[in-house]
Amino acid sequence: MDAQDTTIVINIDECNSYMKMGSDELIHQDVYKKLIFDIKNTILQTKEKNPLGDKSSVPTFQNEYPPSSGLVYFIDGSRGAGKTTFLRTVYENLPFELSQKDINSTSISISKLDYIDPTRLEACENLLLNVLRALKVAVDNSYMSLDNEPLKNNFRQAFKKLAGGLSLFRNGHDQLAHLDPELFFDRGLTQAEDSRSLRKYFHQAIDIACHLLNTDTLMLAFDDADTNAQHAFPLLECIRNYLDSPRLLILVTGDMELYSLLVRDEFSQRLPSVENKNNSWREEQRLRMLDHLEDQYVLKLFPLSRRQHLKTLNRLFGKMYDGTHPSSYKICSSRWNDVKRDPIKVLDEIISRGLRIASQSDIELFRTHLLKQPLRSILQVLQGCAPHLSKSDDDINNTWNRDLSDALRESLRAMAQGSLYKYGVVVDDLTANYLPTLSKAVFDLCCQDGDVDTAAYLRPQASNDDLNNCYLALAAEVAGQCAESASASIKYMLTGPGNVTLWGKEKRRMSDNMNQDLLYRQFSQYMAIGRNEDALNWARRATAVLAARHPSQAKAPVIDFGIIGLNKREPDEARGKGEGFSTIDSILSINYSRENKAYPTLAYSLLDVSSQSSRCYSSIYNILGLVERLFGARSHEEVSRRLKSTYPQLSISSPDWGGSIDTMSSEDNPHTVSDDTVKDSDNSELEGDLINSILAWQELNKESFKEFSPSSVLLGKIWIRIYFSLEKSSDRIRPGLLSGGRNVDDIMEINAACLINAFLVEEADHNLLDYSISPDRTNPLTSAFDILKKKKDFLKKNKSSLPLTTLISSCPIVLGLLKKESRIIIKEALSLDDTITNISSAELPVKAFIAGRWRKTEAEPKSRGRTKASTKIGDGE
Repeated sequence: MDAQDTTIVINIDECNSYMKMGSDELIHQDVYKKLIFDIKNTILQTKEKNPLGDKSSVPTFQNEYPPSSGLVYFIDGSRGAGKTTFLRTVYENLPFELSQKDINSTSISISKLDYIDPTRLEACENLLLNVLRALKVAVDNSYMSLDNEPLKNNFRQAFKKLAGGLSLFRNGHDQLAHLDPELFFDRGLTQAEDSRSLRKYFHQAIDIACHLLNTDTLMLAFDDADTNAQHAFPLLECIRNYLDSPRLLILVTGDMELYSLLVRDEFSQRLPSVENKNNSWREEQRLRMLDHLEDQYVLKLFPLSRRQHLKTLNRLFGKMYDGTHPSSYKICSSRWNDVKRDPIKVLDEIISRGLRIASQSDIELFRTHLLKQPLRSILQVLQGCAPHLSKSDDDINNTWNRDLSDALRESLRAMAQGSLYKYGVVVDDLTANYLPTLSKAVFDLCCQDGDVDTAAYLRPQASNDDLNNCYLALAAEVAGQCAESASASIKYMLTGPGNVTLWGKEKRRMSDNMNQDLLYRQFSQYMAIGRNEDALNWARRATAVLAARHPSQAKAPVIDFGIIGLNKREPDEARGKGEGFSTIDSILSINYSRENKAYPTLAYSLLDVSSQSSRCYSSIYNILGLVERLFGARSHEEVSRRLKSTYPQLSISSPDWGGSIDTMSSEDNPHTVSDDTVKDSDNSELEGDLINSILAWQELNKESFKEFSPSSVLLGKIWIRIYFSLEKSSDRIRPGLLSGGRNVDDIMEINAACLINAFLVEEADHNLLDYSISPDRTNPLTSAFDILKKKKDFLKKNKSSLPLTTLISSCPIVLGLLKKESRIIIKEALSLDDTITNISSAELPVKAFIAGRWRKTEAEPKSRGRTKASTKIGDGE
């Protein structure tokens, strides 16, 4: 057979329809064919074993059918698997399919009796009465002839005899109540006979109906009774007790797991509970018996050989993933002019364009999880996205499309709504594009997942299906809410993935000192998770959290994860040895304000932490947060105001759980003469060049984000590279003690290079673009110049396709941290004019006291040896 003839076409325009389809339109084609084959063979065997008697005869009590003689087929499938559509198609097409003669010239006549949806029945309705009504209607409408009249009379007689047995189904009605003993005995015997004969006369009526309709079998279909607990178990009992005639074909759909649960619950109520709670053996015995009853009941009612399972699309598509096997499935839509498209390519386009996922391995991960969802959910996602997709597989593009993003967000949000509610995510806020709710949801879910390094990528690879559903929906929210906005992207990156990483660090640090739930609540409150604040506010809190692990009497230089602790007073140990050193406040006040020079941008990285009065902190996070704040400024005055609100530095309270107590130490002796002077806050003229450069930088980048949309993977990976490259570089440059080692401006230059490098490497990796060459992936350790030199050519060739990298690396606040040689590299790579680069030099004329550097003295020979080695390494690199 030609492959084209076996192709199954899925029309996504009709995914909300529950009407029957043609047998060749069913998605579960293999299940349909197998079911038809099994039913035909079973009915042929039944005809051979239990042939219909002569039309003039009526089965007697002696030849009634043994229990479990019925033909019951169970169609298993989870919610949304397409069970209803499948059952309707089978119910409508089965008579025709079986009437066709096979190679042995055999055929079967089967008649439809009724299609019953128990979920639509009232609670008081009896299922068996609905079946009898359908049977009576079928007989009444049968062909009339003189030969049929005796049979019809027999049918009426058998039908009337059902009345006595059916009366027993009346709830709360006891016909034997209030009767005298003799009458009780007579009526009781009659009632017992009615109950015993109900099954017999019902089967007689079925047999007579088959004679009248000239058919081999009557067919009943029950759809999704398991979703209505009131009718689910009564339906099973009805099938077991009465509908077990070999002349009845019963088709039942449902979720076998749910049916098993309902059966177990029913038997659990019937079995006596273990009154003695201390008797564990009896409780185990009871549970074992429940398992046995549940298994045997379901197996007897629905034999394994008569169960068919509707697979998920993930299993149906099978080997289509590798692209080496021809697809037996196609998708069509009127939106594509009925062009048939490959489903894998359609899903990949949705994931890459809608979620902005670039890596093929990540696309496969998202696709696999999506294909595991209920069929109805997937088809509705496809239907919502179809108008905004490419028209054919030969013309797929990766351009950003707001309509596609919004359609995908709505579809995935609806698909994961139950999971989102389960984890307390405020779905209405997501719908309203409220970024703090998105960041909070990512934080809460990733912390519950436990993977603080990679969970914030929102890749659906958790062991919990609900988490994966949420990740899929939140990944779409990230792509949509951060689209066309550098500010939203940076805010989300810090308040989402950034908070997850910080939480993991604090959880490990405080694991032995504090209850984890209490720490979680305090961390969430301190970091303002869920509140609408900008990136700079987050950066200040993050700096305080990272500073909290460093006690006042630091045993090593406070250089850690992008922050540098700076003494606010001259350390006691530095007296007589600290020539060429001063406090950072003195350096900035004396050497800049008094000489009418603009402050270096390092000044805007400073922050005071309230519980650590002996030192302040220089933080690269403050610089990144200030980039976001300045990019949103819309005037000269607003830029000036935002700079002034950053330096002179603000104070922020330390976290409650930090455990760092500020005690006076030798480096913080209050009798030491302080060089502190009052900083001049009226420096508008001094900031003029910096403000002009910031305005020019805004103009340079204002059109860069019109078609920009980052993925959750991109923003998560940028943050992780920033964080861990800062950790490694801090470890390499920390050993300098006494007068040796790096100065604060040297360290901040390396931190700035870590920032630029992380954006460049990850944006190049996770852009939906192909580059002729890949960027060098080395992270800065001890030299900013060397690492930026390696990136120069790539950045120069691809600057227009790296909007985030260009925004960060061309920002005067970041450029101001780079020394002359490094700044020239960025200037040439991005073709920056002098207006942007006309900012204060990064070099400080005097070295700043770094907290912890002066803890050891030159009087210690071992320390001196280590110091020389560290200094040599530091100067050489």
